[in-house]
Amino acid sequence: MERSDLTPTLPSEEGEHAPERGAEIGRFLVLGGLGMGGMGMVLAAYDPHLDRKVALKMLRGEVWRSATTGREMLIREAQAMARLTHPNVVAVHDVGFSGADAYVAMELVEGSTLREWLAAEERRFGEILDVLAGAGAGLAAAHAAGIVHQDFKPDNVLVGRDGRPRVSDFGLAGSTVRGAGTKGYMAPEQEAGCPVDARADQYAFCVTFWEALAGELPPPEPAPPRTTRAKRAPRWVYRVLARGLARDPERRWPSMDALLAALRRRKRLGASGAIAAGAVVAVGLVAFAVGRERARAATCDGAEARLAGVWDATRREAVRQAFAAAPVPYRDAAWQAASARIDGYAGRWAAMVRETCRATRVEGRQSDTLMDLRMACLERRRAVLGDLTALWARGTSAETVERAVDAAGGLPPLAECADARALTERAPLPADPAARAKIATVRARLDGVEAMGLAGRRQEARKEAAAARVDAEAIGWAQLRAEAAYADGEILVRLSDSNAEVPLLDAVRFAGESRDDRLAARALIELVNSVAANQQKAERAALAAEIAEGAVRRAGGDPWLRGSLLRARGEVLLTATRYADARAAILAAHTYLAAVPGANDRETLQTLSQLARVAQEEGDAAGSRRLYQQQVDAMIPILGPEHPRVATALSNLALSTYQAGDLEAAAGFYRRALAIKEKVLGPDAKSTAFTLNDLGMLETVRGNLAEASALLERALAIRERGLGPTHALVAMTLDNLAALRRKQGRAGEAMALLERALAITVQVYGEKHASVAFPLASLGLLAHVQGDAAGALAYNRRALELREQTLGRDHPLTLESALAVAGTLAELHRCDEARPLIERAVARLDRGLGPEDARRAEALIAEAECELAGGRAAPAAERLERAVTLLETAGAEPAIRGSARWLLARALSTLGRRDEAVAAALKAEQELGGDADGAREVVAVREWLARRRPVRTPPGQFDRPADRPAK
Repeated sequence: MERSDLTPTLPSEEGEHAPERGAEIGRFLVLGGLGMGGMGMVLAAYDPHLDRKVALKMLRGEVWRSATTGREMLIREAQAMARLTHPNVVAVHDVGFSGADAYVAMELVEGSTLREWLAAEERRFGEILDVLAGAGAGLAAAHAAGIVHQDFKPDNVLVGRDGRPRVSDFGLAGSTVRGAGTKGYMAPEQEAGCPVDARADQYAFCVTFWEALAGELPPPEPAPPRTTRAKRAPRWVYRVLARGLARDPERRWPSMDALLAALRRRKRLGASGAIAAGAVVAVGLVAFAVGRERARAATCDGAEARLAGVWDATRREAVRQAFAAAPVPYRDAAWQAASARIDGYAGRWAAMVRETCRATRVEGRQSDTLMDLRMACLERRRAVLGDLTALWARGTSAETVERAVDAAGGLPPLAECADARALTERAPLPADPAARAKIATVRARLDGVEAMGLAGRRQEARKEAAAARVDAEAIGWAQLRAEAAYADGEILVRLSDSNAEVPLLDAVRFAGESRDDRLAARALIELVNSVAANQQKAERAALAAEIAEGAVRRAGGDPWLRGSLLRARGEVLLTATRYADARAAILAAHTYLAAVPGANDRETLQTLSQLARVAQEEGDAAGSRRLYQQQVDAMIPILGPEHPRVATALSNLALSTYQAGDLEAAAGFYRRALAIKEKVLGPDAKSTAFTLNDLGMLETVRGNLAEASALLERALAIRERGLGPTHALVAMTLDNLAALRRKQGRAGEAMALLERALAITVQVYGEKHASVAFPLASLGLLAHVQGDAAGALAYNRRALELREQTLGRDHPLTLESALAVAGTLAELHRCDEARPLIERAVARLDRGLGPEDARRAEALIAEAECELAGGRAAPAAERLERAVTLLETAGAEPAIRGSARWLLARALSTLGRRDEAVAAALKAEQELGGDADGAREVVAVREWLARRRPVRTPPGQFDRPADRPAK
């Protein structure tokens, strides 16, 4: 691996040496070497961010690069020591990597090791007892945190110039390596490679204490030595230590605390005439300890007070009043649901603040550095919450209240503030105070952008995000550039702007530079959504999803990230028409998101909508209807029955119900949706026009043409007035209105409407866009019902070519165009051209769509046309009977059913099945006669039936069909 100029030179076997003074290791500046060891070195360094000296413990380069145990020891030591905050344990501030090297930054203890301290001069027993009791207290604190040191010895105790001992070198804590430790200090069970617990540390402590007093390691059978190097060492202390040196762990002291208590008790008893005073002191020590614990805990109280002005009683009431004044009927339901979510978020925030503080100040489970990082993360969450509630308190609009529940549920996740690995791995803040101040200002602006986006004020958020990004670029710190680019891209995605791709890719790049895997993953997930949904580019979206998968794994596989990626991947697979894979991904997403953020969250409920769309595309209309009903049932208790999102869900339910063949129920759902929108959004709202358009189309199919005309004309007027006469949605309504005019027998008007729709669509999207295929397909259908097979073929072929080029050969819309072309070719008896298209359609239907899909009926009808043209009436009749059944099940329009039944009548007649043929023709006459689309064919049916009416015959002669010549 190449080494950066900033990477320090590590020791080597040829000549070990420390990096030069001033060399950079991570964010630290080397001041000099403190010592060398068998596996590495310890350096004195300066932390410019926190303005303090630290000790950097590093491994020898060869050990780090070639031995996994070296890497494991360093990380294990950092993890173990970071869980401790105790005056007798060396504090860990950071762990990091610089190029190929690694280090642990810890408290710099100016002093010496216990071994050096003992050798420096003759020590009194009381001095040694105090120092060892302090070191023992550090060990006891480690045991309380679930840590076993496994290498306690005089070299791993540092005695500061202030006389305070600190236990260091937790590199073997948690090690499972057989015999790991230092010979002579290891307990017998540890040396034998057996599992160890805190009693092994007790043994090592007693060995160290014995050596400190006697100047030598204890003998196999410990007995008080005749001479000691400590002045006035009493014999009782050796008896206390002898119990801790028992070979059988069960015979040792129950704990380090019990051992230390015995040492203190015997010391007090040995003091002349001080038993009563000792008792008073003991009580005082207990009281002091309890008081200190309470004082530490008290420093972590008051988290709720930090929510003052953010979500306190005053702010809550101001927001309630703003909601109460909103001009929407569902304001009370929105307030109840949104405030409940905010209450929960604020409560979890306060609880995490307390836990973060207690973990360091009370329980000693994490370092000061990690606490600072977590608190900074939580402070930004508090800022976003405060900005959002401030926006609400200043006044709410209909749009604000509509998005309120989603906004409350979309606040930045608190779980990120508990991710120690992610927080510590990110690039640290610059050392320059001025740069830090500028970063804080931009971050406050970005927090405001997030709140604006949540509140639905997206245009404002877009402007602010763009401005914040300019400021971030000027500062140049990669982490800030990533955050600003992500904010810019996320807003553009919400606005369905395809330009989101550029800032999102920038966010990924800068997040990589700053080692923020979580932010990189979020940016990639948004990129997948943008490319799949807004650009309809499945292959590129799939590639982005693969890259995002790696980022999510690097970020720790967070359930919310995992669920969000799976949901985005499901959208990609839907776009690519890989329905089975899409369903699997979306089901997995639903599982993750139902756990975090919850079953009633918007993202989770959207997975139901995605699954319903999969079912729709697979021809499972009943399954789709069931899923949309489930979504509606889940939304109403949360949002209230009059929320616009409930109306949208009802419209989706109406469409799937229509596809399931229940037209009356579908109309009922559409009318419920329309009633909500007219009441909440207004009769002339753009959203209301959507439902007017859909209901108008359904009433056209149901044959309620006058009502359909009123609905569609009203939708067209709203869209022309609100969007202008050349908007894409205007073209959509023109297309639907043309279908109605066709049904009314007003073919000339229908043609004019479709030509206008085609012109608008080309103007908006260009000639090669997939949307152009819609008016072309409608023109093909109009030509078909007029009997213009050549014209129908030309229009449908243009639509097919466009869809193949833009959507791909396997897309459902491409399939529809292929069937339309095949059907027309079959009618023209050009079956050699039709058959490849029919076979391709059938293969696609077999591969991905359900057997009851109406599109299969179209394929069967085209096949039957070719069978009849080839004189094979029996297989034609069989296919047509299946097709008619499918069309009836799917609730197809009367003219479509009548046309298929008319072809069946001719096939049955050819087979000599006269009564069945006449029955089919009579039914076809009824279906075609009630629909203007069947006007041309119904004439032929009636002529055919007229030739087959029974005729009077002379006695002795038999009736014969009119089309069968007499022999």
